[in-house]
Amino acid sequence: MADERYIVYRQDVCIIKDEKVMGGRNYYKLIPLSDETLSLNIPVDNDFLRPIISKDDAIKFIDTFKKIDTLDLNEKMIEQEYQRLIVSNSLIDLVKIIKTSYLRNKMRIDTGKKVSEK
Repeated sequence: MADERYIVYRQDVCIIKDEKVMGGRNYYKLIPLSDETLSLNIPVDNDFLRPIISKDDAIKFIDTFKKIDTLDLNEKMIEQEYQRLIVSNSLIDLVKIIKTSYLRNKMRIDTGKKVSEK
């Protein structure tokens, strides 16, 4: 098991079971850890693939959470910005979305409004 390679595809950690060429493109055969009955053939240059970060890098990243700012946008612009940040595949951008969403929902609750689903 030590020689297995892992990668993140979208939100799932996957084992890279095989690499192959199909139709002139390189593909990974991925098995998500969340559902090992599933097998995915994903192009290696897919924008939704990212490497697993090391434990040391994860600890360093957690230490930066407080320094990551929330988004300061009006209601009409927030969804568009969320979509832009999600496809960036950046952990910092994902934390911005989470922190902003949490703060927006907390403010709505504190003022007696319904929580937004966006």
